[in-house]
Amino acid sequence: IGQILCLCGVALPIGCLLAAAISLAVVPAVISNSGIDTGPVISFSPLIFIGAATFAALTALLGAITPARKAAQIAPIEALKFTAEYSNKTQYRSSANGKPYKMAFRNIFRNRKRAVIVMLSLFSSTTVFSSIMAIVSSIDVDYLINMEHDYDYILGTKIFEIDHGYSRGMSGDLISTIKSLPGIIETGMTTLEFGELIYSENLAKYVDWLSRTESMSKEYIITRLLGCGFRGIDPLQLRTINKTLLTPIDEEAFERGEFALLNSANANQERFIAMADSLSDVAAFDIKCGGKLGTFQIINGGSVFYRERNINLHYALGGPEFLVSNSFLRKYFPVPGVVYFAMNVEDALDEQIYH
Repeated sequence: IGQILCLCGVALPIGCLLAAAISLAVVPAVISNSGIDTGPVISFSPLIFIGAATFAALTALLGAITPARKAAQIAPIEALKFTAEYSNKTQYRSSANGKPYKMAFRNIFRNRKRAVIVMLSLFSSTTVFSSIMAIVSSIDVDYLINMEHDYDYILGTKIFEIDHGYSRGMSGDLISTIKSLPGIIETGMTTLEFGELIYSENLAKYVDWLSRTESMSKEYIITRLLGCGFRGIDPLQLRTINKTLLTPIDEEAFERGEFALLNSANANQERFIAMADSLSDVAAFDIKCGGKLGTFQIINGGSVFYRERNINLHYALGGPEFLVSNSFLRKYFPVPGVVYFAMNVEDALDEQIYH
């Protein structure tokens, strides 16, 4: 026990001083040279070193108590007669004149089983430590956020009205004010408008399905329930949709308005499958815009599922909702209603814009 206390009294202060020097000098130097930004705050807690020294001392004492008790029970004469038996019978002849480091190295493999166990233990602990550090270092918060969100900031509205055929969402003055803020490098928006499907024989299958689903006459549906919604999205949102599709969409053709996508986010899965099936044979849709905005035709480009994680406003009157580009929607709706406005900002100015 006395030897353990002497060793701890010498080794622990030296170890604590070396640890403090490494943590306060070497580690900051390595971090600064590697280009990692940890912020301006550097914390130092002496409790960590006190706890480490206490834990090491207790470990050494607990490891020495049991062997010391067993050794105390053996008489000195019996101890002199003890000779350890080892399976390794190799005899070494050397002219090293008993150099300590060579003697220590050979002593490691004096008991091969014990040496193998120690080596495996060290290898396992190193492997576990390296694995944990690799997992921790691979967790990038910015990367996770970018996976979940296309933009740094998203402003949305839950108040959406239709006034004389025109939709009203976020005001244009608010959007202009936001765009004028310094540090904004990219903006995007989702718009929402409403129209009406012009009935033709191509919609007969859809009208039959809607008549059975809503238990209404076909005549009533043709005159009153052929409404539809249009969700305008920006190119970044379209790229997000493309990542989920086996066959990517032609982004340039979509931006030009050559086709629309039937969005399933405004209906439950079973209803949407039935709706998409009833509209799958329709090559193009003739649309009547709200108010006095006229009519237009849009090509059926298939169906997708797209719902913003932040805003759940959608066309909820039972009819289909089409995804189109914002630029195409502005051709027929001069001031489309803005559901949400999003932006990416420079890293150095994100907190300033937030506040």
